[in-house]
Amino acid sequence: MTTTTAARHTSNGKGQPDSQVVAPKKSEWKRAMRSLYRSKAALGSALLLILLIIVALTAQWIAPHDPRAVDISNRMLWPVWTDSNSNPIYFLGTDSLGRDILSRLIHASQMTLIVAVAAVIASGLVGIFMGLISGFFGSWMDSIIMRLADLQLAFPSLLIGLIVMALIGSGVAELIFVIALTQWAYYARIVRSEVIKVRETEYVQAARALGAGNIRLIFKHVLPNALASMLVVASFTLAIAIYYEASLSFFGLGIPPAIPTWGNMIADARDVMLRNWWFALFPGLAITFTVLAFNLLGDWVRDHFDVKAE
Repeated sequence: MTTTTAARHTSNGKGQPDSQVVAPKKSEWKRAMRSLYRSKAALGSALLLILLIIVALTAQWIAPHDPRAVDISNRMLWPVWTDSNSNPIYFLGTDSLGRDILSRLIHASQMTLIVAVAAVIASGLVGIFMGLISGFFGSWMDSIIMRLADLQLAFPSLLIGLIVMALIGSGVAELIFVIALTQWAYYARIVRSEVIKVRETEYVQAARALGAGNIRLIFKHVLPNALASMLVVASFTLAIAIYYEASLSFFGLGIPPAIPTWGNMIADARDVMLRNWWFALFPGLAITFTVLAFNLLGDWVRDHFDVKAE
């Protein structure tokens, strides 16, 4: 009976209880939460991004007006415009076509997050795959992939985006493709560096000697060690994707003007922003605070996991 109970409480072959094996994961999670709470900038950024996600998911219910409804009779109204009974009807005013800026701002958050998350997934998948091949197998594949990464990083990424979008046309899928094209090299270099450090360690060599294949070594030993570094790159890529969408849309090469985005709202305001400052102010503030939040959160992830720049 005692032997059975002891065997039930041991799982690592060294007589240690299961609770001792699981405890490090729980303690690491608690340590991360305490660290986030102590960092006021990171905590505020996380709360702001959570609020942004909630707004994006509930946009169709919380937006006071149709973001695409044109009403020429109410064009260029100032913020906090009131009706005849002094009830506010346009909290952030209207644009040159009479569309409610607050409603457009809320709905634009949906497209902003879609583009940012999809761009991170696309660039991350390509970059991680290339980095794994380059670092794990080395030889001529490493040289070719790293020279491609160096070539991509040698040119201003926004310039590459402008050229590619001018050639292939504007659209959501095209924009995601361009961001992935200009950001995959950062993932590739980070993953390659981690792979090179891990592949020669004793436990990887022992696993290989016991018959572990390349796929098992990559997904069980290599990628987990690169996770923290990839999270840092992903947080900055999210910020870059938002910046790219706004920049390319401002030049008319991003998402089509019919779709509400923060970049399109600023583009619509460029001819009248000196007289009607609120046209560009509110989407500009949305871009600024969102990008800043992603950057501050990325800094916290880098510091908390002690990720070294490669």
